[in-house]
Amino acid sequence: MKKLIVIGLLAAGLVAFVGVDVVRGALGRARDEIRESLTSQIPLRTQLAEAQAQIDAYAESVIRGEVAAENLTEMIRDVEREVRVLDVAVERERTALVAMRRGLEVVPTSTAQTDEEREAVRRTRLFRAKAELLDRRRQDLDRLQREHASTLASLDEAKHEQARLAE
Repeated sequence: MKKLIVIGLLAAGLVAFVGVDVVRGALGRARDEIRESLTSQIPLRTQLAEAQAQIDAYAESVIRGEVAAENLTEMIRDVEREVRVLDVAVERERTALVAMRRGLEVVPTSTAQTDEEREAVRRTRLFRAKAELLDRRRQDLDRLQREHASTLASLDEAKHEQARLAE
């Protein structure tokens, strides 16, 4: 009984503070919205069916996003593997070139280019090409990883939005 009296006093205080006109207007708008939703041309069941269709379409988009994230994960694995292989090849070639350079630094016997020197030039060009390819693939890997992170963040946001829509 005391709770009821306290609640009544609080409601009366709120009405007095806010004003009778504001409360009456808010209640009138709420009543009109309810009445309009009940008498609208589109039945509530149809509106619910449309909302469910939108949620289902949103779910399909989320599934497509998850598939895209999985594909990005596979691409990242492939590029990481390629980067590791290139890194090993570049390092191996660098070591071979250092050894070759030491061998060529021994007192030259003539001014004509020897087969060893031509081989060293060819391998140096090959090394540079592999090093450039390695740099490009590392940049690709970084880009893919950023895309994957943003895709996962978008998916997480979309899943929360889907749950909110379903409610």
